[in-house]
Amino acid sequence: MLNGQENSRFNYIDSFVQAAFQVIEMMVNSEIEVNDPFFNHDPLHKYEVIIFITVRGDVEGKVFAGMDEKTAQNLTASLLNMDDTPALDKMGRSAISEFTNVIIGNATTLLSEAGYNCLISPPAFLIMSGEAPVVLQGLETTLVIPLVTEFGEMEINIALQKNA
Repeated sequence: MLNGQENSRFNYIDSFVQAAFQVIEMMVNSEIEVNDPFFNHDPLHKYEVIIFITVRGDVEGKVFAGMDEKTAQNLTASLLNMDDTPALDKMGRSAISEFTNVIIGNATTLLSEAGYNCLISPPAFLIMSGEAPVVLQGLETTLVIPLVTEFGEMEINIALQKNA
């Protein structure tokens, strides 16, 4: 998936990209455009909304979806079949977290199929305002897969490494 190349060294990264594609197309029926991947050297100060998970096992680290609040609201409206753009209240946060949980579930299956034994945490929804939460501090660089949807731009940030 990354630049259309099959590369077994990066199939653990590709698992998250494939899962995001599958779930976005299935749950919100939106076409997705993928821009060129890049390294983000300040991932915790770029986004207004972050939904992250922790990966443990054969591959370890963090993966998160980062977006602005408007994109999160637009995505929430689609997930909840609402005409108006809702606030990111408890229901909206729950909808986006469950959406992310489905992506994670699909990624876990793809990781398993690629031969990786991993445990993945439930998603955590954060509205960023200043200092990064303790659980994300120390995260300095991520590989970013930019996704453009009808709801806005969403970036999948991947900070994973294989265990020896």
